[in-house]
Amino acid sequence: MPGPSPRPDARGHPRSRTADGRTGGLLGRTAALLDHADRLLVSWLRRTSVPLMRIVLGVLFVWFGILKIIDYTPATELIVGTIYLFDPELFVRVLGGVEVLIGLGFLANRAMRLVLLAFTGLMVGTLLTFVMLPELMFERGNPLLITVEGGYVAKNVVLLVAGMVVASQLRTPPPGGARPVRGGELTARGGPPAAGR
Repeated sequence: MPGPSPRPDARGHPRSRTADGRTGGLLGRTAALLDHADRLLVSWLRRTSVPLMRIVLGVLFVWFGILKIIDYTPATELIVGTIYLFDPELFVRVLGGVEVLIGLGFLANRAMRLVLLAFTGLMVGTLLTFVMLPELMFERGNPLLITVEGGYVAKNVVLLVAGMVVASQLRTPPPGGARPVRGGELTARGGPPAAGR
């Protein structure tokens, strides 16, 4: 018995089995190539996205901190409105110094738990302006109508979540098989340090 007739092409003409096979082979190779590229991209993102996020946080905090130290930042008015126990101008400069230290910690990737603890406290503290200065954060008291100042502060939620992502990787084994052991040490082969060392 003759085999089934080949499917017609886009114009309704009979398509040869050879052309159909070539089309299927081309689509298959294209799909495989795209899948391979997707795997490479996702693998690269897994290796680099968190370190890049840490570096970006470090650069931003050093930058913003220096602006506070030299008193060249729009955040001064917001900070002054929430400080009652200290000299506001001095507090802004001290806060800028703390931000610079946090940023340097992110960049150096050292004492990350202490850095992230200070970072979290700072970010949560900035969000208090929504409670203490609602007239600056919202137009006419409407929480759906955020002001420019409110948007400036609200972006800290994104920074806070970025810090959470960095913190989530503190115990993740680095590439190459090394893994943390008691005391936070790392061995080249991923195992615990040899006894007696």
